[in-house]
Amino acid sequence: MKPSSPRIRQQLLILNLTALLGIMTPGRGADWEVQTVHTAVPNTYPVAPTLAGGPAGSIHLTYVLYGPASNGLFHAEQPFNGRWQTQQVLPDPGPSLASLLATTVDSSGAPHLISYNYGAVQHSVRTGAGWTTEPIPGARGWTVDPGRAAFNTAAGPQFVFWDSQLGRLRTEWKTGPTWNAGINTTMAQYTNGYRVSALMDAPDAGTELFAVFHDGGEQGNLRISRWDGSRWGDDSVVAENVDARAPFSATWVTTFNVRYIYVAFTRSPAVFEETLFVTRRPLSALPNAWSELALTNVYELQFEGLTLRAGNFHVAIGYHSFRLPQLLLAETAAGFEAMGNLEPQEVPMTGNVDDFDMAIHNGNLWFAASTDPLRTLEVARLQLPGGNIPPEGRLLPNTIVYSAVTGASFEFQGEVGRSYRIEYIENLGSQNWMPLTNFIYATPIRITDTQAGGRSQRCYRAVSP
Repeated sequence: MKPSSPRIRQQLLILNLTALLGIMTPGRGADWEVQTVHTAVPNTYPVAPTLAGGPAGSIHLTYVLYGPASNGLFHAEQPFNGRWQTQQVLPDPGPSLASLLATTVDSSGAPHLISYNYGAVQHSVRTGAGWTTEPIPGARGWTVDPGRAAFNTAAGPQFVFWDSQLGRLRTEWKTGPTWNAGINTTMAQYTNGYRVSALMDAPDAGTELFAVFHDGGEQGNLRISRWDGSRWGDDSVVAENVDARAPFSATWVTTFNVRYIYVAFTRSPAVFEETLFVTRRPLSALPNAWSELALTNVYELQFEGLTLRAGNFHVAIGYHSFRLPQLLLAETAAGFEAMGNLEPQEVPMTGNVDDFDMAIHNGNLWFAASTDPLRTLEVARLQLPGGNIPPEGRLLPNTIVYSAVTGASFEFQGEVGRSYRIEYIENLGSQNWMPLTNFIYATPIRITDTQAGGRSQRCYRAVSP
């Protein structure tokens, strides 16, 4: 008997190169799917939800419960397409725990939590079936928007916050059993600056990170400072005339293989602010090379909540309007200026929304929020165009760049750590697939075919064993 051939996982991308036409394009995602993680309990209040993606498509949610029956710091995990599994991490959180909370997941799937309890900053990690918590020596936190913890290749869990005693930015990272502090002593001491949004997933491996923060004062400035692994750099201005109480959020956005820093913000702390701004600059640009854009279709923005996230070739901005959760969603390939014409859509939560957080992970947009007056904790999921990343990865037609001289290129999205091979043929009538390149996927990558210039058509496929 003739042995059967091994099954090859593949996705075809058929390109009319001279017309820049991608025949197979990602479809629009399905409607929102909403799940309740914590049901209403009398006199119990879920607050400060934070989301983080984990390996194999899992999503992690950390939150605080205040109430007589079940109070404390909690962690919930949903394996890919599975049920939520909830654990109590710490009992009796105290009145200040929710003011500093960050979550990350390492490559083994272990969640790490940073919390703040009666002035002390502490780190919790899941070890087996339980949790281990330790204080971080000398760290005194005071922050409203702490940003994200992170897990780097050269260091253990790392995060950034505003040290309330020193009045300065501070990063902490762990190597072995030891916590290390990096305090920004090169910048001016901003005694009233306390909002921080950290860009932790830096493009270089190691302990590099960026932090966007407010320098204090009613009409101060948003600033950015870089930690290079050993010291903080001098801070530079991101946006001027921003009230210290106005919300902002920062993230990375990769467009056509260029890494940008995006910051969403308002300038006023008014209860209903009329204008939402987004500014960006390429990572390699001069410090003052920011391009600012006003989003004119946003109305009645409440300043309590503003979150900016990016991933899966999308940028998402979440905010409050009359305490109803609103979302602006843009494809990065559409261009930065197109964000100015975005139409808000409502996230279908039960009742009004107090605290919320967002994450983009494994082809989905996740939105977690505590609701009022029901006092539930809900998680909504929206499948983004293209959906979950299949094992064979995804070739993205809407990222095509073509030149008769330099050839064709397009972006590819895959599963971290998986091996891929990109192959091509001149037309579908041929079965003689030729290798173009192969790699182990780590981050979104642009595939370039320098031999495609001048051809009328070429077909590509991604193959993974």
